[in-house]
Amino acid sequence: MKLLAFDTSSATVSLALCQDGVIKAQKLIAPDAKNRQESITLLVPGIEELTKSLDWKPEDLDFIVVGIGPGSFTGLRIGVVTARSMAQALEIGVLSLSTFDCLESLVEEPSGFVLDGGRGHYFVSAPDREPCVMSENQLNEIMSNQNLTWHHFKPENIKADQNLKPLPESKNMAASLASIAFKNMDIKNKSRAELKNSFPYKNIKPLYLREASVTLKKNPAHARKP
Repeated sequence: MKLLAFDTSSATVSLALCQDGVIKAQKLIAPDAKNRQESITLLVPGIEELTKSLDWKPEDLDFIVVGIGPGSFTGLRIGVVTARSMAQALEIGVLSLSTFDCLESLVEEPSGFVLDGGRGHYFVSAPDREPCVMSENQLNEIMSNQNLTWHHFKPENIKADQNLKPLPESKNMAASLASIAFKNMDIKNKSRAELKNSFPYKNIKPLYLREASVTLKKNPAHARKP
């Protein structure tokens, strides 16, 4: 089975090609210092470059795995639309995995995870709890009530008695997601048709835990006159 995985939840886009559970090629696309969104525009060219490096054609792909966040609103939207469009055009299945799925695969102990949600909020995931967005007060409360190891993007900023650790690091998020798909999901030994039916592209949605941060500029022409 030939699998393409990519993740656009952060400023750095990650891609990986996997065959029968073995990572064959991977790539990171870092943003330009002046334009954080530049890496997103290079997603499709990056996929083309990576597949050509293995002499793979788009029609050789049997399956797609896409990261759905949480993370950048624009990045997630583009990543999911790209995955859905490719899966539909190639008539193959596509699986969505979250950033939290990746983080959980990198630790052994029962853990909670805290990501930067922006504007004083946090994206939080813990056992027996759906991923959600929390304020600092809410986060401190849940951390004090659960006997977990908490992995925080900035552990020094949180005051709590629980065991705090940095987030586990994945060198390439897409490669990690591809590995999770082969190890934990029921995709082995399935035909393209079976994968398409079991993992339809229509089911793929971004993990938006909060609304996009948008500031509308006032139009001077519409300003009220005194």
